[in-house]
Order: sequence, then C-alpha cells, then structure tokens
Amino acid sequence: MRGAVPARGRAMLRQVAKELEPLSKLVPAGHTAFDSLGGELGGWLQPMRSYLLEVGQLQLVRRRLAHELRFSARLDSKLLHGSLSALSGAVLSDVRQHYHRSDSKPYPDADAPLLPELARHLQAAGLADPFERIYLLTEPQPLLPLFLAVLAIREAPMLAYDRDFGTLACRAPGGGTDGYALAVGMATILR
Repeated sequence: MRGAVPARGRAMLRQVAKELEPLSKLVPAGHTAFDSLGGELGGWLQPMRSYLLEVGQLQLVRRRLAHELRFSARLDSKLLHGSLSALSGAVLSDVRQHYHRSDSKPYPDADAPLLPELARHLQAAGLADPFERIYLLTEPQPLLPLFLAVLAIREAPMLAYDRDFGTLACRAPGGGTDGYALAVGMATILR
C-alpha cells in the first residue's frame, strides 16, 4: 500500500478498537462502527485490496510451483526426496524435543550450516510450504488486523461460494475479486 493511512483514519481505527474491547464480548452496534470506519477508509481499502490480491496470487503460484517440484523430485530422484524428508523430520524432532526438555536437549546450533542448507534444499525440492514461510520481519502493527477486518467486511458481500471451483468467487460477472487469493494474501500479511 502506498503511503500511510491519514491521521483521521488512524484515530477512527483506534476508537473502534477501543469500542470492540474486550474482544471476548459482542458489540451491540458493531456494524455501525465498521460501516463508518469503512466509509472513512474507503480510499485506502482499494489499494490494500489490490495489494492483498497480488500477494495472494503470488503465494498460490509459489505453492503450485512447490507442488510441481515435489512431484518431479519424487519421480526423478526418490533417494534425494526420501533423504530430505527424513532429515527434515529428524531436525524438526530435535527442535520439538528442545521445547519439551530444554535443559537436556539443546536447540540446534544456529551457526551450523545444516539448517540454512537444509532449508535451501527443501525449498528446491518443493518440500517447503510457502504459506508457512515468513518472508519479512516487521514491527507489529496493532491496527492492521482491524484494518483487514474492515476490508474483509467490505468485500464479503461481493463474494459467494462457487461449487464448481470450490472457492469464493465474485458474484458479479466479470468481477475481479478472487476470494481465495484475498484470504491467502491476508494470511500472508498477518504471518
């Protein structure tokens, strides 16, 4: 998204966030707060929607490429595929044991070349899930989930479940919203 949300929009986001607290209860007039917030942020929701669709589509392409790589590795090099899977399982087992018994099982050494090399080989063989990968570390943005919730609430009426494709699709003919790509984009940004 280009530029920051204006100060008035951020103030409204903070106000609605306070109205929604505690998160364990239902807010009687929550829809009016979201409607007014959606109206105020309307100019910022469209660029964010486009950005999320792009991120989601790229993630879906990455997942499809990983699937093709995994299938090819399984066919062309069964030994490599099997050894990478076994090594990955062993390293994950060591990490899990560390979290259950941290005093007797040390975490694998971060300076050792095993973890970066294994990650590189797993990705090359398609054994790494792009949905689980963290691409960029940022500072927490406390109002981002609320902003994305407003976007989802604004987009939801335009989407419907399509039985033929097994996903959310745009209700309007020729519409450009892909519900699955939007959801994957949101999940990636929140990760």
